Amino acid sequence: MVDIARYFLRFTQDQSCGKCTYCRVGTKRMLEILNRICEGQARRGDLEELDQLSRLVRRQPVRPGKDGANPVLSTLRYFRGEYEAHLEGRCPAGKCKALIAYQITDACIGCNPLRSAVSG
Repeated sequence: MVDIARYFLRFTQDQSCGKCTYCRVGTKRMLEILNRICEGQARRGDLEELDQLSRLVRRQPVRPGKDGANPVLSTLRYFRGEYEAHLEGRCPAGKCKALIAYQITDACIGCNPLRSAVSG
């Protein structure tokens, strides 16, 4: 859900008319925070700042820009656990490449079944 919020915010920020500061600068800043979260570089207080910026953008008088904050606010509200997992360095959906780690364990038989059969 974090990546989905980032996807929609990227579109909103790209399509912003730029008439008001909250939409022009606010969505850009929100996108920077979401990018940082998805890249495993989140900082303490990022979720609170993201929430606060989203609420400011949503209160703006120009109607089209208000909706840009909705995906972020909704995902923060209903999927906050996924955001918190990102802060811990995990991506539950396996979508954020920077947060994916592969481990080879003793149970590993190899990625290629044919190679395992030949060497076994």
